[in-house]
Amino acid sequence: MEKTGRYFSQMTLPLALLCIGGILRWESFKTNHQDVLWATLFKLLFIPLLTTGAAIVWGFRGADLGLFFLMMSAPTAAASYVMAREMTRHGDMAAEIVAMTTAVSPLTVTVGLVILKNYSFI
Repeated sequence: MEKTGRYFSQMTLPLALLCIGGILRWESFKTNHQDVLWATLFKLLFIPLLTTGAAIVWGFRGADLGLFFLMMSAPTAAASYVMAREMTRHGDMAAEIVAMTTAVSPLTVTVGLVILKNYSFI
């Protein structure tokens, strides 16, 4: 029973991303593309840049700063789609934001970590 529970817990994120991918529609993205792009830029660039810059000013360095950066630059949670769909009429846009931030975040996280490493912050 415990082993089965662990398998299910390991499957939740991939399954959620597959379900979100299944409901994406090109027509909806064409309608929401500006909002999705702004949300992606804000989530993956502006928030990490501003908060990590503030953390550097406050004296964070090394592993603490690296972990802080990783937390701030993580893609949008898959659970946000469920909440947006149940509570608003923006479920499709939330799914697009989750998909876009998940696809782009490996690039932005890598670039951010390389910059922090090159400037000897981590």
